[in-house]
Amino acid sequence: MTRLTAKDFPPEVLCLFDRYVHGDISRRGFLDRAATLAGSAAAAAGLLAALNPKFAEAQHRAR
Repeated sequence: MTRLTAKDFPPEVLCLFDRYVHGDISRRGFLDRAATLAGSAAAAAGLLAALNPKFAEAQHRAR
C-alpha cells in the first residue's frame, strides 16, 4: 500500500484534522465537516482512517 502524504489531501481537510487532533473539534465534528467536503460520511471516515497515525505499524517497521 502506498503511503499518503499531506500533498494527497485537500488543505481544508488537513486544517480540519489539525483542529480535531488539537481538541478544537470533536471526532463527530470532524466527520460532519469532512463529509461536506468529501461528499459522503463514508468518504469522511476514510479520510479520518487515512490521516490517523498507525503507531503499531510504525513501531513494527522500526524493528
